[in-house]
Amino acid sequence: MSSQPATQSTFDSSQNPGSPGQLSQMSNMYNTNIHAIHAAAPMSQSQPRLPAPPGLGPPQPAAMTQSQSQMYNVNMQPTGPPSSAPASGMHGSGPASNVTSEGDFGMLGNYAPAVHTGMHAQLPGQFENMQHPPSVMWNSNVPGVGFVPGMLTPQHGPQGMMNMYVDMNTLRTFEERMRNFMSSQIMEMQREHHNELAAIKKLLEDSMIANQQAQIVPPAEGPLTKKGRKAQNTQLEAAVHEKCLYLLGDPPKRRKDDADPGGKPYYDLPEPLVLGDTPRFADDPERTKLHNPHWLSPASHPVNAAYIDAATDLLYQERVNETDVASIRLAMKRRLKQAVKKYFESLRSQYKARVSEEARTKREGKMRDDRQNMRKHRKCDAMRISARKLKKIVGRENVHGLKELLHTDWMSSEDTADEGANLTRMVKPLKVRQLGWRSPSLNRIYARLQFLMAIDLSLASESEPEDNTHIGVSTSTVFTHYRRRFRGPADEADEREPPIEAGQATIWRECVSTRWAEQTPGGEELRDALSTHPENFTIFDLEIPDCDLSPQDLAWLADGEESDDDEAE
Repeated sequence: MSSQPATQSTFDSSQNPGSPGQLSQMSNMYNTNIHAIHAAAPMSQSQPRLPAPPGLGPPQPAAMTQSQSQMYNVNMQPTGPPSSAPASGMHGSGPASNVTSEGDFGMLGNYAPAVHTGMHAQLPGQFENMQHPPSVMWNSNVPGVGFVPGMLTPQHGPQGMMNMYVDMNTLRTFEERMRNFMSSQIMEMQREHHNELAAIKKLLEDSMIANQQAQIVPPAEGPLTKKGRKAQNTQLEAAVHEKCLYLLGDPPKRRKDDADPGGKPYYDLPEPLVLGDTPRFADDPERTKLHNPHWLSPASHPVNAAYIDAATDLLYQERVNETDVASIRLAMKRRLKQAVKKYFESLRSQYKARVSEEARTKREGKMRDDRQNMRKHRKCDAMRISARKLKKIVGRENVHGLKELLHTDWMSSEDTADEGANLTRMVKPLKVRQLGWRSPSLNRIYARLQFLMAIDLSLASESEPEDNTHIGVSTSTVFTHYRRRFRGPADEADEREPPIEAGQATIWRECVSTRWAEQTPGGEELRDALSTHPENFTIFDLEIPDCDLSPQDLAWLADGEESDDDEAE
């Protein structure tokens, strides 16, 4: 009986092992061939059969597991013509249970030889151990079984039957090898996936730790912001202050004119306990223990360390639920402790300033320097805002180089003065102490920017917030926070020299006063060593008429320009 070859793809062993294309090709080829051979093998009507174990002897019926049945029981779609064999079918749950019609059995007769022959071509090396290559043919009389319509039997009787089951055992071996190979590939993919997930988790943990550190406390040596202060987390600071003061019994702020530095109110901190004193407890359901730190001792003192740890634990209990990553919780607790310790040192400094004259003088000096530094930063920020407005007024081409002239260290000092105080507002004016080394041309540029700031309420409000606050208050506060200024006498000028150290902004010769150079030892050598400004700096050629300046600034500007011109002649 003629057979119609089945169209199948040949297995290419040269492909990359384990590639998705090879795995798909091997799986499809294997499922098709093994189903054809199983469907062609003898089977009783009541019990499925499996390939016989290696060796001689007739096949023994055996039960097939559910997984094997699902693997073998695939629907084939043969294209050969139906056979004229009598209608019959196979029953049960075995691999051929879906072959039930006359056409199905007939088509198997056409396919079986081609499938068997194709196995040798597609599975090289799998059948070399067989002494008699099997040859299958169509026959409806199966020895030992009886008449079974539409089944395949070996051509050479029992020997052919043995070869058939050797074929089945080879397929079973191939099936095992295929299963092991695919399992190893899946395990390798799982390992790679696990490693990728571990790397992603590590990256996320590092990122979350960095975010927590940035939110909890600024770096110890972090860069200054434009406002001259380190980046702050006001929300965390408020929480730290609240918990630290709570464990002290919430002491009130009180003003002691004869003891407070700068006349500001300070917390009335509890005195350290002495032997025999009764411990204090908070008036809450938990009866929280209150602390009395030793303010004159460092943070490492046992009493102070216990206070810092208690405040840290209290803060940590409120923030611990933010994440479940242990490393992040540990880093967070360390940062919380740093913030608590920093605030403890601030309270300790306040306490020492009240009880020690030396500490009070030192603290007052630091507070004064901080205020002056903040004022210079705010003034420089305000000038940068005014520079943008000046650029729109006179044109960009006329202000080239202006940005390079605005630096905090070049700003004049401003001190609080008692004279001229407004008694209704109790706000003291600021005495401006000019920098003697600045040239008249540089002073005139600065005066023009300050005049723009003074006539623009929004600029004034941004440049005049209260001390120790950020720039950006609303215009409604301009009359509340604006500080009146007046020029101090020449003998009270700021004696700072031009900042020409390494890392400082470049100072050009046109920025330094000739009069200052003449009157200052070494001033001429310093000025002559400076370079002239670049040719594209058009800001020094900008004409600034007197009407564009504040009337209060015209007098001292004129005095400085005349004296500088006299020295230049």
